Amino acid sequence: MHGTDEPDLIGSAVSNGCIRMRNDDMAIFAEHVTLGTRVSIIG
Repeated sequence: MHGTDEPDLIGSAVSNGCIRMRNDDMAIFAEHVTLGTRVSIIG
């Protein structure tokens, strides 16, 4: 999971399996979890 410098491409199949998030959303996410926190991806 990481931010991106190309937010217009979020939702398109251009990564190699990464979960890309808008940088502001990633910053909020990072405020609420610590390194090593287990995250479940459903979808």
